[in-house]
Amino acid sequence: MEHSTEVAENLRSAWSDVWNIFEPDNSWKYDKSKRALIKQKLVYFSQEHCKSVEHIDKVIKALTRGVSLTQAAVDRNGIMYLIIVLDWI
Repeated sequence: MEHSTEVAENLRSAWSDVWNIFEPDNSWKYDKSKRALIKQKLVYFSQEHCKSVEHIDKVIKALTRGVSLTQAAVDRNGIMYLIIVLDWI
């Protein structure tokens, strides 16, 4: 149980660090320099990322969903909950 608490806290901390780049919410839709910064961070993972509003928005939404699903699984101390949620989506 202690290990899952540590994992959950590490995930929250990592997501907080990432969200600090994205915030405030939807700012990337109107701020070209914000999109450029986000793209700069994303290309670390793949050169295919671009700085279009649509692309950045899709990536952020996907990351948010993924973090939420992972957090739910960790908080409930098991993968079964995650499987049920993914099946529901």
